[in-house]
Amino acid sequence: MRLSCERPNVRMIVMELTHGLNGYSFSDIAWAFRQGVKAVVYCTTLELCFRVAIYGWRQLQPLKNVRVWTSITSSAYNSCTLNLFENNADTSVIVATVAFGMGMNIRNIDHSVNLGLPTSLSGLHQQNMLGVTLQWMDLHRVQHCFLHP
Repeated sequence: MRLSCERPNVRMIVMELTHGLNGYSFSDIAWAFRQGVKAVVYCTTLELCFRVAIYGWRQLQPLKNVRVWTSITSSAYNSCTLNLFENNADTSVIVATVAFGMGMNIRNIDHSVNLGLPTSLSGLHQQNMLGVTLQWMDLHRVQHCFLHP
């Protein structure tokens, strides 16, 4: 039996955070803010989302290279974010809350990063399957889940 959200080409890596999530430095995920990495970083709260985005903006300039997607960002901004992420090689990270994963289908996400866990393992799996559809099963993606020690 196979789950409807099962994707054999996605690898999940669960890691313990070496630094907490309370500050403005996120060295555990510094690799995600390098040029050429296409990643979505999921945050459990709006406040964490904006702190991670500030960290990302300090790492990648100009500011459009790191985008924010939350329930309070406008639909025009969100549309621009999707367009930049899909069509601009320099726009490489979307820092998001779970609002991002609803109904999206983006092919060029290479890494999905969770800072903390969603409410269920199934929710984690579904959230990180964004854009991995049956017609794109040849794609390989890595899920990174960082947990508090």
